[in-house]
Order: sequence, then C-alpha cells, then structure tokens
Amino acid sequence: VVGIGIGVLGIVFAVGLGALIFYMVRPRGDKVGDTNLTDPLATLVVNAKGGDSLVFRVDASVQLAALSLSSDDVVEQRVSAQLRSSLLTVHATAPSGREQTATCAVYKGRATATTTPSGKLTRSGMLNDCAIPLDQDGPWNVRGSVAWHPELKLESATLETRLEAGKH
Repeated sequence: VVGIGIGVLGIVFAVGLGALIFYMVRPRGDKVGDTNLTDPLATLVVNAKGGDSLVFRVDASVQLAALSLSSDDVVEQRVSAQLRSSLLTVHATAPSGREQTATCAVYKGRATATTTPSGKLTRSGMLNDCAIPLDQDGPWNVRGSVAWHPELKLESATLETRLEAGKH
C-alpha cells in the first residue's frame, strides 16, 4: 500500500511539474504568422480589433565556435547572455498609417526548446516582453528587426506573431 501511495505521489508530482513548465513557456494569444528576421522587408498582415494585443516569440539558430575548449554548458550560457543583450524591435502600422513600436530583449530566459546539433545552437519559442496594444480595427502591418549581439553568428531567425484577443 505504501509503494502504491509513493507511486501515485510520483505521478502527481510529474504531472504537476509538467503543467508548471508548460505554463511558464506557453505563449499568450493565437499564432497568426511568422516572418524572417534576417529579411528587413518581411512583413505580416494581422487582422485585429481595437483592444487586441500583439505578442511575440523568436526562434533563432546560431553557429558555435568549431574548436571551442569550453564545455557545452559554458557555451550555452554565453549564447544565452548574447541573446539577452540582442534587442528586438517590432513595428506595427495601423490601418490609419500610424506606427506603434515595442523594443525588448530577444530572450528573457525562457524558451520551449534548445538543441545543439553539430556546431550550432537552436533555441525555439523564446519568450520576450514585447507587446503592442492595438487601438484600431482592421489590417495591421507587422515588421520585426533585431540588433544582434556582435559576437553572435546568426544562421536564421524567425519572429512569431501572436494575437491576444481583448475584451470586445
């Protein structure tokens, strides 16, 4: 009976921990599209209502030093610090032509996945603090750009735009 109780507690703990992790890395809103952050002309049109908000996540792959003498943990910490010091700027142009911007760090310490296949680090679903409240109904043009840390050797980067519905 004690063994069964311990087993049930272990399962409850694992499910609770999984739910907590999901809550911490889940993005707000519904995904509406992706744009290439390496293309300065890449835009996305988002149909929204006044009171909605745009929120964002970033996926990026960077090259790692080929002959690094550092451990994987040290390299990952260095790249994390470089991503935290890289600045994301998002421009949202209203149907009236007025532009709103948000600027924040590309990465605030939470992501859905990190992989390090053969000489590169790929981090997906990086959460950040950029959000743009929308005050007009209609199509908004969204464009992102990043001032990358000078030591990052970027292979690819994508801006995921999400629409969080307001109270209508």
